[in-house]
Amino acid sequence: MRRYRFLREALEELEDAIAYYERSQPGLGEVFGREVERVLAITARFAEMGAPVEDLPPALNVRRGGRLPGRP
Repeated sequence: MRRYRFLREALEELEDAIAYYERSQPGLGEVFGREVERVLAITARFAEMGAPVEDLPPALNVRRGGRLPGRP
């Protein structure tokens, strides 16, 4: 299974989004955060899912998003 990491700026943006959803509707930020964690776990487990992004070095192994298992 692959591991993932966030750039500091991306983590701040995620935390801001969670706070925004929580302000919009109590509990929604928590639901959003759990869904992000669920999707990250799936993408870490199925890291080879999706087509490689062509204009990046192959060693980065960046892939275009595919459909997640269990989602339409």
